[in-house]
Amino acid sequence: MPRRVGSGLFARKLGARIRLVREAAGWTQEKLAIECRIDKGYMSQLEAGKRLPSLPVLAEIAELLGVHAIDLLACDMTNATHRLLDAIRTRSASDANVAFREARGRPAAKRRR
Repeated sequence: MPRRVGSGLFARKLGARIRLVREAAGWTQEKLAIECRIDKGYMSQLEAGKRLPSLPVLAEIAELLGVHAIDLLACDMTNATHRLLDAIRTRSASDANVAFREARGRPAAKRRR
């Protein structure tokens, strides 16, 4: 079956996002794999962007890490909407304000000194 253009890039971004959220939650790759009932090698391939998880596996990973699946799928940090979701997840008010303005098409406000 031919590979879709761009699917490799998405897999790499999603894998990096899973790794970032996993590390922020203080989980090891092995512990997460065990709790998801998947092979550690498969988890490694997911994070390396070599494989894409099924929806049930993605939902399980998100639940165990204490986030919503959308938090994992919002993996393009060049996208203001994705940055807004990430800022909300990490509870960063200043980042959320900047991303919100950018998502609405307004330039970020200059910071007062």
